[in-house]
Amino acid sequence: MKIGTLLTAAIVSLSAVGGGLAVYVAATKYQTMDKVSVAQRRLEIVRAVGDIPRYLNPERGVATNILFGPPAADAKARAAFRGLPWKLN
Repeated sequence: MKIGTLLTAAIVSLSAVGGGLAVYVAATKYQTMDKVSVAQRRLEIVRAVGDIPRYLNPERGVATNILFGPPAADAKARAAFRGLPWKLN
């Protein structure tokens, strides 16, 4: 075998190995980028849910104050209201 043919075969084989490695790296990077984009979409959803105002949260907002808070009218106003005559017809 001639030296030129041997060098050509070596260069071609090294190029094939390098090309295969480049394709593998590109495919792996694409998969990683796809996973990152999915994670970013999930993070956007979590942040959007976190931006819901606190008063809509039933554990610590207006709903709790209405349910467990003091009555809206004080006792004097309710007593005065009870003394009024009711007309049902």
